[in-house]
Amino acid sequence: MYDHNCTLCELHATCKTVCMEASGEPEWPGMVIGEAPGANEDERGTPFVGRAGRVLDRALVASTNMTPKAVRQRLIVTNAVKCRPPNNSTPTAQQLDACVVYLEKEIETWDPVAILALGNVATITLLGTGGIAALREGEHYLNRKSTTRVFVTFHPAFVLRQGYESDVAEMFKADVAEFVRYVRRRGGR
Repeated sequence: MYDHNCTLCELHATCKTVCMEASGEPEWPGMVIGEAPGANEDERGTPFVGRAGRVLDRALVASTNMTPKAVRQRLIVTNAVKCRPPNNSTPTAQQLDACVVYLEKEIETWDPVAILALGNVATITLLGTGGIAALREGEHYLNRKSTTRVFVTFHPAFVLRQGYESDVAEMFKADVAEFVRYVRRRGGR
């Protein structure tokens, strides 16, 4: 599913982990999709293990009463772009186009009933449009033929910048909780 020798865009030349694999097991029929690996993720080869990952973990734990490890083992966690952009810059359209083949394979392989899109890059990649504030409360699907629901929320790095007690953080926690409830009702234990 992954090509660790990928050269479809220039990011392979500047990152440590080429074509980062998703983490987790498909125990729950849900996926969490972010933007791109950061420095910690690139170093460790795993999505969402840095500060933004801890924000995500806090919201997942609050909505499940499980440990971060237990929740992470039940969900697939990945990114739209599989290699770290230099200086954590926003991925370009060319980088997204290069990586979408891997994201599509992940979605096809795990066939989630729901996806939690973290931030504008993931949202645009999945839905073709962005604007978290306008999209986060709507009901969205991958495409007209799909039954995979897409939950839209803020990226944990944005929540971190706003503060974990901010209104943005409260909305983020509520969105994560709604996603978890939806996934658990449809097959997650």
